[in-house]
Formats: sequence, structure tokens, C-alpha cells
Amino acid sequence: MINSDNSHLLRKLKEIKIELSHKCNLRCVHCSSDATDSEVTELSFEQVKRILYEASHLSIQTVSFSGGEPLLWPELGNAVNLCLELGIRVRIYTNGTTNEASSFLNNIQSKNISVIFSLHGFEDTHDRITAVPGSFQKTLTTLRDTLDFGFHPEIHFVPMQLNYNEIIDFAFYLNSIGVKQISALRFVPHGRGKCMNRLALSNSQHVQFRNFLLFLKQRNIHIRTGSPFNILLLNDQPTCTTGTDKLIISPDFRIYPCDAFKQIQPQDLNITDNFSSLVNHSLQDCWNNSSYLNFVRKLSAENSPQECLSCAKYSLCRSGCLAQKFLFSNRFDDQKDPGCLLSTIGVPHAVNHFE
Repeated sequence: MINSDNSHLLRKLKEIKIELSHKCNLRCVHCSSDATDSEVTELSFEQVKRILYEASHLSIQTVSFSGGEPLLWPELGNAVNLCLELGIRVRIYTNGTTNEASSFLNNIQSKNISVIFSLHGFEDTHDRITAVPGSFQKTLTTLRDTLDFGFHPEIHFVPMQLNYNEIIDFAFYLNSIGVKQISALRFVPHGRGKCMNRLALSNSQHVQFRNFLLFLKQRNIHIRTGSPFNILLLNDQPTCTTGTDKLIISPDFRIYPCDAFKQIQPQDLNITDNFSSLVNHSLQDCWNNSSYLNFVRKLSAENSPQECLSCAKYSLCRSGCLAQKFLFSNRFDDQKDPGCLLSTIGVPHAVNHFE
């Protein structure tokens, strides 16, 4: 049943990310899913087929497959082929280290498939972060293969204390081997990363990282930063799409408004979990009627504190990341992003670029 008087029905779901399982052959120190090689929770192919047919009915443009490591899920090829048959674009998030990674990607070449690799620095640093020696070389081999196959792979890099100061040399290196798309994703203190707060950058390190990105931009290497990184004040038109055009589906069939909310449950917010699982509800009904999604949507639209609203740089950060606020303090009310550069350390060079 859809409530016809709800204004949020005007929102169109454009993309879903399906976490096929939480099984992974790496043990990244910051993993948001706390994935392990012994994890057994996973979606069945029948469940994924149902999601994809419902997605097609809703004219969803893109489906992303992630995990865990999606290439360990035995039905990935069938799921990708079904997406292509339904006219849906595919993104695959992978570490590229499985034995069959290159052959699998070679067999699914299509202009409607994108591949995103996680690489967090040079060999010693990356292997330390993944806790698996040799993982860097395996990922690099698969990355080079996809370039040879004609893909335009993207690299995701999570800046942490272990690796943030490598970004300049690493970006130049990736550019030299043909990688043109690099994204910096903000560390989120949840999953395995919840116990690893020492990984998070300090605010002064965030300023330094920001300056690294500006240095690269001046040399025609642009690093994309998503909305959780609006605190860096690098996007002229910052947006946050949490719960507005994208949805995360976990291996237990539950839905989340974005990756940063994956470990925040409805009960943590003192709200009901009505329509927050696909077990008994359709994708469309959950999108339209989830108490969880609607709560987050309302907060996202209305939760900027007066301190932020009166800030001269508000238009560049929009009060930062909603999930980071909650993970930092277990509340949303009247607080700025814990990573706010201006109010916390007040360094002028954090905003000089926009003066």
C-alpha cells in the first residue's frame, strides 16, 4: 500500500547497490561490512532476480554489485547478464584478487559495465590495510588486464592515517598506467573500522589531504570526492543523495539509505522498522513507505544547525555528513559534522581556494 499524500513519492529511485554477501578473501582494517572469508550470509540468486525484475519495473538506471567480494558469489555472471538483458547499467565493486577475476571480467565486457577497484596506496601500505600480503600485486594485475580489455576502471581510495600522504604519488602512478578515474571515500567508523578510530584522519590531516587534492587538480588529475567529504569544501554544488535516489540492499535483505548508514538500524534511531526489509515487501513499497528512509530524508532536509546555516561556507558543505554525526555522538540534533574544518581548527587555508 502506497500513501498517495506523501511528497517523497516524487523521488525517483535511480540506483541500487546490492551487497551480495559479506564473504571476502581480504580483511581490510576499515571494512564497513566486517567481511571475512568464513562469512555465510548471502543473497540467493532467486532473491537477486526478484530485485532486478522489480528494479526494471521501476526503470532503475544502474545496479551495483558489491560485498564482501562479489566475485566470490557464484551467480554473479548470471546476475550481470540479467541486468544487461533488462537494459540496466552494471557496476562491479571488487578487490580483483580472486583467481578468476581477470577471466570473469574479460567474459562480461560491455559498454554498460563499469568496474571499480579498491586500492589504498602502494604495495606495503595496501597489503597492510588489507591484512593480506600480495593483495596489491594481484589487484594491480587484474587492473592492468581490465585496461587491456578496454574497460575504463575506477579506483576507490579511502584516506586514513596509514595512507593519506601517499595520494599524490599514487595518483600520478595510476594516471601513468591509464587510470583516469579516482575517487576518495571518507573513512566511516563502523563495521571493522568501528574499533579502528585511530585510522581516522585528524582535522589538520584532512586539511593537508585537501591541499594534496588541490595540488593534483592543478596538474590535471582530478580526484572525485563524494558527499560525505563535503567537509573538504571542494564541490561547488554539494549534494547528499541519502535516501533520495539511491538504496543499499544488504545480504539479509534489509535496506539502507546509503553506505554510511549500513550499521545504523531503525531501533538505533528510536523509530519502527516498517518497510525496511524486502523479505515481506516490494522494492517499490520499501522505497515509498519505509519509516527509516523517511526519517533520514526528513533529517537530511532539515537538520542543519543554526551554526552551520549562518556559516559563509554552508553552501559548500551543507553541514556535512548526517551519518558521521550520528556515529560520532549517537544523535543528530543541533550539531555540525565532527570533521568540520572551519569551526574545529579554524585554519584559513582550508577555504582560501574559494575566496
